[in-house]
Amino acid sequence: MLRMALGLALFGGLLAWAGLDALRKLAYLRPWPVLAAFACTLVIVASIGMRWRMLANALMGRPVLGWLDSCRYFLWNRALGFVVPKDVSDIAGRTLLLTSRHALSLQQAATSVLLDRGFDVLTMLLCAGPALLFLSDAVTEDTALFLMGVLVLISYALLQLASDHILAFATSLYNAIRALAHRLPGLHHRTLEQVERPHLPQQTLSRAFLLSVIKLLAISLRFTCFAQALEMSASPLVFIMGTPIAQLSFLFALTPGGLGILEATWYGVLLHSGISRSLIVPFLVEQRVLTMVFVGVLTACGEALGSRISQ
Repeated sequence: MLRMALGLALFGGLLAWAGLDALRKLAYLRPWPVLAAFACTLVIVASIGMRWRMLANALMGRPVLGWLDSCRYFLWNRALGFVVPKDVSDIAGRTLLLTSRHALSLQQAATSVLLDRGFDVLTMLLCAGPALLFLSDAVTEDTALFLMGVLVLISYALLQLASDHILAFATSLYNAIRALAHRLPGLHHRTLEQVERPHLPQQTLSRAFLLSVIKLLAISLRFTCFAQALEMSASPLVFIMGTPIAQLSFLFALTPGGLGILEATWYGVLLHSGISRSLIVPFLVEQRVLTMVFVGVLTACGEALGSRISQ
């Protein structure tokens, strides 16, 4: 409840600062960019479903998770993440679904989810460095995009050529961070059990990484569509650069769904980019409300499709 109150306080503070006039812009959203944003959400969910399915099945050495189920489980926990912290809804929620519905051990299920989430963190970290350099005016937009491209290509090559060594290092790093967090007050009850080094077929990691890049691009494009729906005059590059930074804020979001934390991050990025405050706040409210609507619609569609297939 305290975390929800914190998120609502941060979000409400932004609304109060902007005033009601800024919110009236939401009544005049352009429909086609909203539909395009919904299509981007479909791509995001599909890429996550394919990536998690591939990792879970590779870990087990046999098909244990279908694509539709992986998408449905993600959507369930994404919807739950609007009212509870994301690490609880996503990591714990998806882990419990795998153990209860697909007869995986807790460690096997947790490893698949942690690997899946790890690729998000890796992709965001790779792109956040050049993005910060661009937003701080240290490099030009062309240089920032070039650096992003180089880092993505190098990472892909390393994942292709040295996947076993990377898995061993990532496992050791996770277990070390887990052991440290377990000793910290207030965090020991939020950590999962220690994981063993997984053994995956070659090219699994590189393919999962490509799906993570696709997801990042779709998120950036969705934010661009949200801005166009409000007729916000902002370059798509602002959202390409701002997305990895904003998404990384989820790592520190103690509030449900990152409420207030994500908005505060985007507020700083857009204000620094010269966007008017009267446009930023409607954008923040729009992306929050429409994301919830999109997730709700896709969750309902997924359940209807799953029920029809099971009959």
